[in-house]
Amino acid sequence: MSGDRPLAGCPAERRRVALLGLGSIGAGMADRLARAEDVALVAWNRSPERRAAAAAAGVPVAESAVAAVADASVVIMSLSDDAAVSSLVEIVLPALAEGAVVVDTSTVSPGTSKDVAARLAVRGVGFVDAPVTGGEEAARRGTLTLLCGARDADLAAVRPVLVHVSGRIVHVGEVGSGQLAKAVNQVILAGAFLGVAEGVALARRAGLDAGALMAELREGAAASWVLSERAAMMVEGDFAPRGRLALHLKDLRIAEEVARGAGVELRLGSLVAELEQRLVDSGFGDHDVAAIVLAVDG
Repeated sequence: MSGDRPLAGCPAERRRVALLGLGSIGAGMADRLARAEDVALVAWNRSPERRAAAAAAGVPVAESAVAAVADASVVIMSLSDDAAVSSLVEIVLPALAEGAVVVDTSTVSPGTSKDVAARLAVRGVGFVDAPVTGGEEAARRGTLTLLCGARDADLAAVRPVLVHVSGRIVHVGEVGSGQLAKAVNQVILAGAFLGVAEGVALARRAGLDAGALMAELREGAAASWVLSERAAMMVEGDFAPRGRLALHLKDLRIAEEVARGAGVELRLGSLVAELEQRLVDSGFGDHDVAAIVLAVDG
């Protein structure tokens, strides 16, 4: 991998970073970056409530996305979907400095990432599609895994910033490849969520202490992130969102699109998408993905 190229508009020792989007993942990243000695952070979110919450937590906040990216050498986006990414890029594009690099940690379609990269390239701005895994907990701890699609030089340029929010930075290929890798991740995760949900339902209906059993199974062959981080929520019926079900469904729809293009049938992934769609239609879209247990044992 090539060495870091100079970043626009800042001395090497303190990089000016804009973070756009302060949802569950973005807020965690903002907190980590605000405390990094080599980063001068300015964050922004569309809703004033989240801007106020970030400011109260000590994160410098701008009143507009354009103001946030002014003079920034690295712009990190953490947004909900393709439309949000495309529209925000259109808004900030004229304000981006030549030589800056935009890092999109949102989960969107590979086509959207390629389109954004092409638009940015016209202004001499680099792009890294870097969807994340690990959830809200990893964002707070700074241990997210970033699945990156980018040119070597662009990823090398932003790596000193990304290390503050990540435990692993995985370069999987050119722009768009990060989103392909995230699609694979979400398909595997879907199976884990359904498996744990069915296990919780079976334990409960069989008369076992489901909570105690799930805690024990975390140490055996059934171990998974979902079993460790979400089984207790399923048992207790606590669906306060750490990762919204509607967003996971959106991710699975992207995975289905990728699979169709690759000629792969996602039997399990599509089943989970169908179950999640029913829950979204019933008003559970803003609940945590752990609410999938309601489709099994409602």
